[in-house]
Amino acid sequence: MDEIDRLQAETLKALASPRRLEIVHRLAAEAWDVGRLARELGCSQPNVSQHLAVLRAAGVVSSERIGREVHYRLADDEVLLACSIMRGVLLRRLRRLADLSEADPSPDVSDEPATAARAAAAPAPCRSGRTPPECSSPIAEVSTMDESLNLVLFSGTDDRLQAASILTAGAAALGKPVHVFLQYWALDAFRTDRIDRDHGLAAEAGAEGRAHVDALRAAGQASWADTLRQAKELGGVEIQACSLSMDLLRLEPTDLDPLVDGVEGVTAFYLNAGAGQVVFI
Repeated sequence: MDEIDRLQAETLKALASPRRLEIVHRLAAEAWDVGRLARELGCSQPNVSQHLAVLRAAGVVSSERIGREVHYRLADDEVLLACSIMRGVLLRRLRRLADLSEADPSPDVSDEPATAARAAAAPAPCRSGRTPPECSSPIAEVSTMDESLNLVLFSGTDDRLQAASILTAGAAALGKPVHVFLQYWALDAFRTDRIDRDHGLAAEAGAEGRAHVDALRAAGQASWADTLRQAKELGGVEIQACSLSMDLLRLEPTDLDPLVDGVEGVTAFYLNAGAGQVVFI
């Protein structure tokens, strides 16, 4: 898969929300702070912050601190142009469907055999009373949002830490609890004196991967540490250092960046994870 295709897919996922599209249109003319956006949209500030974190992680918006406020703007004005083109495509599609609907004659309600045949061919409802397509819809699976995402980070390269931070921000934006467990070289990257350094890339990235990462940074992509800070502002994100790795690296809690909430053992991590998904990076 082409790298640009993957990046495009990630950006489109970030825009796959009516509320986030509304925010994009608000930011088209000028920079807004979270409080003003919340008042304009009639939403709570935490909710708007969640959406902004997703857009920022995808590189759609950028932020700038002015005094005590953080102001957001579109990272690239052509994002709005892309959204406008898509709106035009959808409007034309709706018009075509409306034309087809007007041209289609109403069914003959007296055609009882045909009606019975259609009913017999219809998919059987599932146990909830909905038809299978509805049962498999995202709405029917909202309860899974309560399950936590549990990330075990043991690699300290920037690309893998970035992947972990994006997963964390996405889960936090959906309201999922996130537990991050830091081991070995990932933990070393969270040291106060090292967190802002260049930690290199995984060996398989090669020169081409390095070029892509540098291009993203030049375009204003947030660092993995900043993305994690944004995710923690949403709430529900806990980052713990592995006690065994702390001993191995001879670290004290005071050596770690404030992003890290504390130190715990493997048993405590698994107890907190419960039945939630565990991802190793």
